[in-house]
Amino acid sequence: MTIGGTIDLAGESGPNTTNNQNERVPAAGGAGGYSGGLGGNASLPPTAGNGPGGSPGNQGVNGGTFTGSQYLIPLIGGSGGGGSGTSCSGTTYGGGGGGGGGALLIASSVSITITPAGTAITAAGGNGGNSCTSVPGGSGGAVRLVAPTMSLSRAVPLIDVRGGGFGGGDGIVRLEAFTISSNGTLPIIVGGRLITSPPFMVVPPTVPPSALKVTSLVVGGVTIPINANPFSFPDATINSSTPVTVNVQAQFIPIGTIPKIIVMSETGTDQTVNCAALQGTLQQSTCSASITFPTGGSRGFVKATWTQ
Repeated sequence: MTIGGTIDLAGESGPNTTNNQNERVPAAGGAGGYSGGLGGNASLPPTAGNGPGGSPGNQGVNGGTFTGSQYLIPLIGGSGGGGSGTSCSGTTYGGGGGGGGGALLIASSVSITITPAGTAITAAGGNGGNSCTSVPGGSGGAVRLVAPTMSLSRAVPLIDVRGGGFGGGDGIVRLEAFTISSNGTLPIIVGGRLITSPPFMVVPPTVPPSALKVTSLVVGGVTIPINANPFSFPDATINSSTPVTVNVQAQFIPIGTIPKIIVMSETGTDQTVNCAALQGTLQQSTCSASITFPTGGSRGFVKATWTQ
């Protein structure tokens, strides 16, 4: 396995303070990481960052924290920073929290080589959005490399798992090999904790990653199919003041879990609507909720929380 470029799993930076409610969107985490919280104000409270170490909204420099074990088993990414409830002069909404850095495992039965072509792997947390107060950043993520031998260039820092400013916690890097050679001195990371050891057995997950998305809207009895990003609704025009059915599909989320649909409106208040409990199989389940959308533009996303 040779890495000659950059593998980018960094969390997004949070949106800046704004007057436009439609710009209040969660900063996405890197692959395997968690999204940041939304900025708000006195009448529209900010939201917490997502993930097991997500920071509460409006908590100054207390950003997301990395909650994985030192062995990176199970492998999870960083948690998001909470949004700010303080806006700058002339703006209405505070900045959003940064997304958490992602999670990566690369295992080779022969060797892993990293060439000096820039920062090879980044799973850094995203910065909090610009506001008049420090907006929490997301935490750094997790990088685990496993091989009998590793050859690592030291021309530049190679692996970045630092937390986002402000206050995002750092992540962890594990290098597991019998022999690690470098043209410089370890550590070769930016931020975070570096752990080296002989290789542990790599146990792939028994099921694919969990997924949750909106699949369709039912407006006036007409079903509008949707291919949605899990973090947002796609564009759809709703010419109705009556409730709209929002259909949600899940994969590898426990049956009975109750997802939440969060809708941010251009003219109304935020809505958090519980979906019905998931029904179906672990491989694929569904639920639906009834939502009345106010006039003007709305943005939404769906999330679920469960314990294992």
